Amino acid sequence: MIFYEKNLEKTLFHTLFKHSTEFKQGQIFLFLLKFGSMDELPLIGMGTFRVKDKNLLIHAIFQGYRHFDLAENYDNLEIVKEALQFAFSQGLSRSEFWITMKVFFIKNEAHIDRLLEALGLQYFDLLLFHGPFHLFENEDSLFRNWQFICSFQSFKVRRAGVSNFYRPHLERLLLICADHDLPHPFANQIQMSPFVFDEDLLSFCRDADIKIISYSPLGFEYSNMLLYNNFLLQIANSLHVSAAEIALGWLLQKGVSVIPTSSKIEHLAENLKAENVKVHLTPSMIQMINEIHLSFDCQTMFLIDVALSAIEHGNLLTW
Repeated sequence: MIFYEKNLEKTLFHTLFKHSTEFKQGQIFLFLLKFGSMDELPLIGMGTFRVKDKNLLIHAIFQGYRHFDLAENYDNLEIVKEALQFAFSQGLSRSEFWITMKVFFIKNEAHIDRLLEALGLQYFDLLLFHGPFHLFENEDSLFRNWQFICSFQSFKVRRAGVSNFYRPHLERLLLICADHDLPHPFANQIQMSPFVFDEDLLSFCRDADIKIISYSPLGFEYSNMLLYNNFLLQIANSLHVSAAEIALGWLLQKGVSVIPTSSKIEHLAENLKAENVKVHLTPSMIQMINEIHLSFDCQTMFLIDVALSAIEHGNLLTW
C-alpha cells in the first residue's frame, strides 16, 4: 500500500507516483498535494474531449493537474464529477481547481444551474461561449448574449470568455463591450499548435488583454505528423526531451495556456514537463518552430471543422 502525505514536495510526489503501477479506488489510500487557491489561469490543463475514463482523470489530479476543460456536449460530465468528488474526499478543496465550461448558448439561469448540478459544483472559474455561430445574427444579438453571460460573473461564474473567436468576432465584441460598459472576454480558446499558428490573432489578444488557451496543442487527427516532425524532433533531441514537450513549451513561451488531451497516463506526466522546457528554448529554436506552419496549407490540412467554420463565419460578417 502506498501513502501520499499532505504537503509533500512536488518532486517527491512524482517519484512516489512513478512507482505506483496501478490505481484502484479503495486499494490505495491517497492524500493529494495541495497547491493553494486557483486565482490565475494555470498554464497547463487537461482537455476532456473524448475522455470517458474516470481513473484517467483521477491520475491527472494525482499528478498535479488542476485545470480541467469541459464542454456541455462532451457527454462526460458524470465521470468528471466522480473524479472531482473523489479528490475532494481526499482533502483537496474546490478552490484548488480551475474548471472551465463551454456552452454554445445559454438558455437561462437554470441552464447554468443544471450544468453546475451535473458536476456537483457551486461555480465555474471560466464560462466560455463555445463558438460564435449562435451569437452574431446582428449587433443586438451579440450584445444581449454577452450581457447575459456577464450577468453571471459573481457567484456562479467567476469569469466569462469565448472559444473559436477570430479577429472579426473579437473586434465586434470589444466594440460592444466599450459601447455598453461590459467586461472584456477574459480568454479566447482556439486551436493553436506548431501546425496551426495565427500570430496576428495572438498579438491582437495580447493587446486587448485577452488570454489565449490552446486546444489541440499537440494536434488532433494529425498528432502523429506533428510529433514526428523533423524540426521538432531535432530540437527535442538536442534538449533530451520529447517532441510533445517542445510543442507545448513553445506555446507556453508565448504566454499561451494549453489544454492537451491524453488517453495515456504516461503522457499526462510528460505534458506537465513542458513548463520546464520553455525556459530552454533558444530564439533560434523558437523561430524554427514559428515557421513550421508555413510549410503547409494549414487551413485545409489541420484546422478542425469547428475552427475552420468559425474562421469562415468571421470572414462573412457584414455588420
